[in-house]
Amino acid sequence: MRNNEGRVCDGDRRRPNSPLGNRAAEQPVASAAEAELAFDEITYDKGAAVIGMLEDYVGADRFRDVGIDAQYQYITDRHRFSTQLNWISERQDLDATFGAGAASNPSDRLRTFKGKVTYYYDTKYGATLAYFRASGDEDVSLYNTRASVTGSATGSPKTSGYVFEVNWLPRRDVRLLLQYTAYRDFNGSRTNYDGFGRNAKDNNTLFLMGWIMI
Repeated sequence: MRNNEGRVCDGDRRRPNSPLGNRAAEQPVASAAEAELAFDEITYDKGAAVIGMLEDYVGADRFRDVGIDAQYQYITDRHRFSTQLNWISERQDLDATFGAGAASNPSDRLRTFKGKVTYYYDTKYGATLAYFRASGDEDVSLYNTRASVTGSATGSPKTSGYVFEVNWLPRRDVRLLLQYTAYRDFNGSRTNYDGFGRNAKDNNTLFLMGWIMI
């Protein structure tokens, strides 16, 4: 059966140009090849329609961000100094996520802050110190993945730490960088933050980079 626009309706269980020819609306899948054949334009259209109906029923997630971004630079022939600040406050209205049981709260707030100070001498030797922090409402269903490393036993997004970086530019087209990130808190706690015995400092990282412009 086809509608006025010529598209296949639910009553037509045939799939044009399909190697399976006529097929039932529901059929068992015994192999990866059959699984691929089971997905076509009709399947995706129906899936989109179901998602749309679910969104109409439970609502959609909405996010509103308010932020402040600032930068200051002081540059002379020998000295270069700069600082950057970034602050964002986000309101999360989680109608869909809460309705699906994936969030404990119908709405949450998340706040992030980043501050960085950089100094270069003679455009050759540089150092950077940065501080970062994230905080917000506790939401166990949203933040606790119940997995090691990524989970949050407290359901809190609280994360903070420092970044230390040194740079050496022996030539204009060569740069060597050494960076260390140290976490004070991670996903809500300093110790056993994921419920599996992992501490925030276990995520500390050392990064070495060599950059050459050709």
